[in-house]
Amino acid sequence: MKSLIHRSFLGLCALSALSIGSGCARTATFAVTRPAMLNAAAVGNTMSVGGVAAPTGMPQDLQAAGEIVADLTGRISRSLNPSIRLLASGGGVVITGAVLGNQYAENVEQNAGTCTRQVPAYVNGRQTTRTESYACTNLRRVGTASARLQFQVTHGTSNESLFDRTYEDSVTTATTGVISPYERRDPPPIDGGGMLHNLRAHLVDHFARVILPWQESVTVEFEDCDGDARNGCEATLDGTSSCGACGVICSGGTPLCATSGGASACASGCAAGQVRCSGACADTRTDVTDCGSCGNACPAVANAARTCSAGACGFACNAGFADCDANPANGCEVFTGTDARHCGGCGTACAAGANATATCALGRCGLDCATGFADCDGNAANGCEVDTRNAPAHCGVCGRSCPGGANATATCAAGACGVACAAGFADCDANPANGCEASTLTSAEHCGGCGMACASGVCAAGRCGSLTTCRTIHETLPAAPSGVFTIDPDGPGGAATFDVYCDMSTDGGGWTLVAYASRGSVAALNTDTGIRNLYSLATGGGSYDGLNRRGVASLAAVPIARRSREMLLSRSNADFFTGPIAAYDVANKFTIPSPSTVNFLNANPAVALPERGACVPVILTTLRGPSATGAMRYVFQNTLSVSWTDTYPTSYGVMDTSNCYNGSLGPNYVSDYTGVGNARSYPWPRAPDGAAHTYWHLGWWDATATSRTGSVAIWLR
Repeated sequence: MKSLIHRSFLGLCALSALSIGSGCARTATFAVTRPAMLNAAAVGNTMSVGGVAAPTGMPQDLQAAGEIVADLTGRISRSLNPSIRLLASGGGVVITGAVLGNQYAENVEQNAGTCTRQVPAYVNGRQTTRTESYACTNLRRVGTASARLQFQVTHGTSNESLFDRTYEDSVTTATTGVISPYERRDPPPIDGGGMLHNLRAHLVDHFARVILPWQESVTVEFEDCDGDARNGCEATLDGTSSCGACGVICSGGTPLCATSGGASACASGCAAGQVRCSGACADTRTDVTDCGSCGNACPAVANAARTCSAGACGFACNAGFADCDANPANGCEVFTGTDARHCGGCGTACAAGANATATCALGRCGLDCATGFADCDGNAANGCEVDTRNAPAHCGVCGRSCPGGANATATCAAGACGVACAAGFADCDANPANGCEASTLTSAEHCGGCGMACASGVCAAGRCGSLTTCRTIHETLPAAPSGVFTIDPDGPGGAATFDVYCDMSTDGGGWTLVAYASRGSVAALNTDTGIRNLYSLATGGGSYDGLNRRGVASLAAVPIARRSREMLLSRSNADFFTGPIAAYDVANKFTIPSPSTVNFLNANPAVALPERGACVPVILTTLRGPSATGAMRYVFQNTLSVSWTDTYPTSYGVMDTSNCYNGSLGPNYVSDYTGVGNARSYPWPRAPDGAAHTYWHLGWWDATATSRTGSVAIWLR
């Protein structure tokens, strides 16, 4: 099949010759037709243009490809061989191509120079001109067009490649201008598109000589050497019998008439190692048209240039091609730029890798990742290691990292970022940027789930309602600061919610203030009514104000105590004191013995024992003031108080006596049915005899001292 391509161009074929009359012209110019490399007759004299590709996809390359197709079809239609026919498809050969390069670049150069001008001058009183030089800047606009086109000829029936070659060239042009104090002349614009168009047409013209006969002009010398006017100028002066002039005969074993510079003269003959073949000298050791012997033309093979070495035909592969099967018949059958089995060279096979197909581009191995996978680490050895459909660090594409956001873990599903919320949180605003912003455990707008609002405005543990104590608030909202909060100790359906002051920082936080008083709150009173140091924690009393604490007040704290584990008593040396536990001068705590039985009833001796409960031991822990940590004290387990047998006052807190009476150390703070810091006489409603009894109240009892004054507070947790 390769015989379809001529081994060499044939001799000249005169299409028209000059008619020579009685005068003899020394030269005559002939329009001659050169045969194409392709033997069109062997393929039925039919051709089809299969198309020209533009691998870059750039608009200018696509336009160029269309122009090349039009140029090729036009040349075939106007062929000098009238037997050749252009078919839309199914031709004996199919011509295809590719625009591999199609660029135009332009820049303007600036160079300092010297310019001149003619200026008026006066010499001997007569006006004339003189030449004046001045500095100027010479401008030069330089445009360079470059093109690289690939053309292939394929047999229309067998699809065998008959020809494959790349043509490339470039051309540069320039325009000039100047900048000076006297003028500005910009370099005229350059038609870069026209340059590219002409350059591509030039390359197409070169390729067209492969498939179509082409025409050129040849000038030949003639002379009337036989003196016979009837046959005109019968002799050419470039032959060995009339070389340069009539009668000049070249002699020798290989006579040669050589033409140079339009003149012919006998040469000494063929050089050493050459022989005469068809009237010309040839080195059969290296000449591809006369390799080994005259007329032995080396066959053309696909994607290669013919070679002749030591009289033996061969071929040299075109750039990017290789003969990997060692079969000369099919030439350089492999394009190593794209063949994954021979990438960059014969035998260099590209490995596929995980989730990928091996590829080869520009002679380098690569990977064609399976759908949904990508090679994000650039390591071909492990293939396309990332599934971008579900990888948060490479979601949808390599390098796209999904943000996690607050209370959330980043997720990727079907190549789209999302978040997986931590337990108790939800993404209720559908904004992945701020993560799972809603706490479904505490948010009144999203209690238990997005959009589930609580009418009460309170959400606890994912259910609408109120938080029971400061401790549950602290456990639910660890970052909440100390301050006033709303609680519901007996839960939904019971008593109404109310506000309390919560200490959220001392000893781990979560303390509920349930009572407070100060010496100044009762010092000015002179009557029995309302004179007290603390109201009852069983029924509450006073005007409770957790922030200011001016006066005396207590909460009905039984529901709070039954949900608590510890009791704390704090005291300040200042009167009317306001502040968290950490600001008091003295603070001690102990564990509540039996929270479920607390009733806060009076603990004086007249009360029946089952009401106040047993006197049980507790261990103190000092948070502020003189340390009593580890000291054992005693308290009635139901009333969380102690008393005295002589005057029957009740004090919330503990004593150092094992019967919970008549102790000298606390901490304990005197509650209702008691007086101020001077000797007073009061009737005790629950005293056995109903008579008035005298007692002395000398202040608050600390864990290490008695008779203290100032402000006190009781806390539960």
